Amino acid sequence: MTVRFGTLLLVAPQFRGYLQMRPGPAWPSERERWFSIAVISGLTAITLGNLIVASLGYLQFLMLTALVAPLSIFYNTVREASRCDPDPAPPEIHSA
Repeated sequence: MTVRFGTLLLVAPQFRGYLQMRPGPAWPSERERWFSIAVISGLTAITLGNLIVASLGYLQFLMLTALVAPLSIFYNTVREASRCDPDPAPPEIHSA
């Protein structure tokens, strides 16, 4: 019963993830959005499978895979911060 309850707790954030997958400015690439939908759908199916199996090892694996989302946020933040953008041209000074 405890493993099944823990599995249900893992499903809740996944359903919230579906709400965040709506098209909009957060998803500039439609291909990446659909890939994310496919990944979260697979994880949801696997997680719901553990409701039937009720395996503790399976639940531990699912908990580790749940860390992929925070890891991807960290990776994207570091990638964005380390991007080398050229300095914009200095503004021209007009004398009267």
